[in-house]
Amino acid sequence: MRKLPFLTIFGCLLILLANQADAGQRLALVIGNGDYQFSRKLANPTNDAEKMGANLRSAGFKVTLLKDAVQEEIEQAMKDFSRELSPSDTALIFYAGHGVQVNGVSYLLPVDAEADAAETLKYEAVPLDMVLDLLDRGGKGASLKIVILDCCRDDPFGRGWRGSRSAASQTGLAAPTSTPKGTVLCFATDPGSVASDGASSNSPYTEGLLKHLFTPGLDIDMALRRAGTEVQSTTSGAQNPWRNSNFNGLFAVVPGANGAVSRPEMNDSGNSADKADEYYKQGRKYYYGDDGVEQDYIKALSWFQRAADLNHDSAQNFLGVMYYSGNGVKKDVERAIRWYKASAEQGNMHAQNNLGKKYLYGLGVDRDYKEAAKWIQMAADQGNTEAIGNLGYLYKEGYGVEQDYEKAVELMEKAIEDGEVSAMNNLGVLYEHGQGVKQDYSKAFSLFKQAADEGYSMAIDNLADLYAEGHGVTQNTAKAEELYLRSAEAGYDASQLQLGYLYFNGLQGFTKDRVLGYAWTLIADSYGNGTAPGNLKAFSGVMSASEMNDARTKAAELKKEISD
Repeated sequence: MRKLPFLTIFGCLLILLANQADAGQRLALVIGNGDYQFSRKLANPTNDAEKMGANLRSAGFKVTLLKDAVQEEIEQAMKDFSRELSPSDTALIFYAGHGVQVNGVSYLLPVDAEADAAETLKYEAVPLDMVLDLLDRGGKGASLKIVILDCCRDDPFGRGWRGSRSAASQTGLAAPTSTPKGTVLCFATDPGSVASDGASSNSPYTEGLLKHLFTPGLDIDMALRRAGTEVQSTTSGAQNPWRNSNFNGLFAVVPGANGAVSRPEMNDSGNSADKADEYYKQGRKYYYGDDGVEQDYIKALSWFQRAADLNHDSAQNFLGVMYYSGNGVKKDVERAIRWYKASAEQGNMHAQNNLGKKYLYGLGVDRDYKEAAKWIQMAADQGNTEAIGNLGYLYKEGYGVEQDYEKAVELMEKAIEDGEVSAMNNLGVLYEHGQGVKQDYSKAFSLFKQAADEGYSMAIDNLADLYAEGHGVTQNTAKAEELYLRSAEAGYDASQLQLGYLYFNGLQGFTKDRVLGYAWTLIADSYGNGTAPGNLKAFSGVMSASEMNDARTKAAELKKEISD
């Protein structure tokens, strides 16, 4: 299998094309490198290059084909190619082989590159930025430049970068800081990820391109979208082609009748909004398994992507959800945030609330309470129930807004009217502590129980606190323990931490058990609880080596039960 990160190990395609209206030359430089002298050999790049070159010739391109080229051959071919270009030309470069990313710079790897250290790579490989510069020639190069990279990454040398790999060399290729005007830059997968060499004679990405790029009359942008969707499907969401375009015209690699270029998805039924909505509904069917179809996240992703490409805000939000959760696709928090933002900026209240929560908790973005408040407020203004409850929480804590308990109570009560569970829990906290309302443990108990009955872990934990302390209910250690365990086993780290503390110290009626207490604290630590490391340090100071070993064994057993 051949795998290269987005801009870390190259085996990607580079295509540069000119505006359809221009009558200039159509030039292509096609490179396939597989027979590497000092790194892992690749089976498919020369096959990919030969097939791509043949198709481009048939499409009217003047093709220069290089196979298993050394650095000097590649650099000379690039220079010669650049000298032929004029502003009326279409330029296409296809590269398949190894590619690497070092310190944020992507390089094409010649077959003679030895590169025994990251620092020496720049002397033995071809930087992507140099390729882009040669095609643009300060604005005097080809008017349309399409660069497609079909690359593998997972350490081509099989031994790591001597001395500095962890600091300098990253997985996948890196997106360039800028792309010249008229450039369409494509990667076999998204930045920082890896691409497959494929089990057949061509890579998955090349196969997708060969199938769609040469469709007569099909615009390059739509062809690339279709190829990307096919790769997502054939790789079960593991590989997600990515592109960055600075070209606003229409271009077909193979012109249609009389030179026509079309974007079918934009033209079908004469209404792109209707078509996008149709795609979105198909995506929902597969996402939820409705209307007689089996749940299939991969198919859902494909339909949502098509709708999102037509600017469907709800489809964009769903893509955010899928990339954030990893349903049907490799989890990618950064990509999720991009889709949430695209949808939120169109006014989608669900995306606005989702984006606001990410800023609130610092998930995939730097924590920013003002930004969180901005998006959550926008969603709440549209009547999003969860956002209304979340806004109440912001007022309760004073996050991004001036702290106002009475406003918090008002918003939470409004959200509860529509059954918002998190608002039930948060209002219960206000009653428990007498913030914005008269302290009332019974009211707090009632609210916590409503939310707990809906499976809300935080409310289950709060309800356990009341039973443990005898607030608003008769003290009941057994019931508190049952509830803490229920919440802890659902993955709530605060309950895991509390169980660890109570068991270890034998407090509030809990049977003292240092092994069990330490085990639960270990689990809380594994779930990212910030207090757990301090507790572990304190507990370990009074435990024997035997107890510590028993606790680790117990923690492993408990985690297995949780995961099962």
